Amino acid sequence: MAITFHPNGKIDGLNNSNFRESMPSGSVLQVKTDTLDRNYLDLSTTVGEQLGSDLEVSITFSSTSNLYVVSCFIPDIWAFSTTGRALHGGFSYSTDNFGSSTILNVHPISDHIGYAGGNDADLDEANWSTSGNCPTTSPIKIRPRLECQTGAMRIFANNMGVALLTVMEIKA
Repeated sequence: MAITFHPNGKIDGLNNSNFRESMPSGSVLQVKTDTLDRNYLDLSTTVGEQLGSDLEVSITFSSTSNLYVVSCFIPDIWAFSTTGRALHGGFSYSTDNFGSSTILNVHPISDHIGYAGGNDADLDEANWSTSGNCPTTSPIKIRPRLECQTGAMRIFANNMGVALLTVMEIKA
């Protein structure tokens, strides 16, 4: 079928399937993001999706042969000025709205975020990423997976800043 461009912007003969197949390897097929702007939140030592649906990306990958890249940024991490506390960061995904979930790649991807060897009042930020083959072509949701080490941690400690979750699908 021929591709026809109309003056009103409509394109005939092009759909997601044949468009994606025509893209060269390494092309970004889709990018989805979510942001979270809130006041401080104290995280527990329980590992899981502690931000829930407040920071979540819904995506349907077009092929398990393609690659994903997932990254997360969280501002103002504070260990309550307590020696030895830290935050581990990773990602989870779910095909059933988090009735159950699966670790995306490994957990943790980034560990000991915000760790201090002394009772310092440091504020840190967290930024971690991972990549791999797309796990499924079913619709999924991806969330940050967080776990505090040796006690609670606070994020958005200054009651400001914006968290960002980004998911990309890249043609294999």
